[in-house]
Amino acid sequence: MMSYDIVAVGAISRDLNVVMGNEEVRYGGGSYCAAFAAYAARCTTAVVTKLARDDLASLAPFQEVGIPVFSTMSSQTTSIKNVYTTPDLDRRTCFMIAMADPFQKEDFPQDLNAKIYQVAALIAGEVPLDVLKFLAQKGKIGIDAQGFIRTAVGHELVSKDWQDKYEAFPMIDFLKTDAAEAEILTGCTDRSQSLQALAAMGAKEIVLTHSSEVMAYAEGQIYRAPFKPRNLSGRTGRGDTCFAAYLSQRLCRAPEESLKFAAALTSLKMEVPGPFRGSLEDVHALLATY
Repeated sequence: MMSYDIVAVGAISRDLNVVMGNEEVRYGGGSYCAAFAAYAARCTTAVVTKLARDDLASLAPFQEVGIPVFSTMSSQTTSIKNVYTTPDLDRRTCFMIAMADPFQKEDFPQDLNAKIYQVAALIAGEVPLDVLKFLAQKGKIGIDAQGFIRTAVGHELVSKDWQDKYEAFPMIDFLKTDAAEAEILTGCTDRSQSLQALAAMGAKEIVLTHSSEVMAYAEGQIYRAPFKPRNLSGRTGRGDTCFAAYLSQRLCRAPEESLKFAAALTSLKMEVPGPFRGSLEDVHALLATY
């Protein structure tokens, strides 16, 4: 039996990031950032992913630190072009270059178990509803709304309301969304109202990120914690990092304490491109300022 605190589920992505006209190519994706954040928080962590054989070398960073990876071959590796159009990097236009094959139940080893499955999909259709139901029977699940509302229309990725949200939300233990996605799901421009509307739809516990702060809704209460990055050069991957950091603490801590930890770790991640590779001591030093 292979048991972990957090198993990150999602395709690896070969990203082309264009930040105010400057381009860079790097491997990433939700599962990439989530796994490293959970690992930094000293959770036992594994990854379930899909990618093309030619991109297997992209898994080396996991192997270097000892994060187990259960990968299934795909006809192609997901590849996304992200064009950030505002100085706070909170708005972006995304284009799909390629998409990995959808996950199936058979992609998960039978003896793999997790306290929380963090579903960090990138594009709608990557993780079908039947796979969510399968994981919900195995343990708690946390999902990022991005991977269910970001839809490929030709090569452009546009956000559309998630038609299965009323069926999905009640079986989801933790929901992550950003301010723009929450507005699409609820029609509310006010972030606090969005959290309450998502809860009314059946979401049990919600994490919502914004350029200035991260919020959480738990047991009828709303909590807030500011982000404190000194720069935004590592903005890509903010949401998946923040969600994983929050989940890592919710295994044993209350929502408010977990949220502050997530804000501190994510603030440090946003200063450096790529997944979070800082130390827990660095996180606690910043956390002391909250």
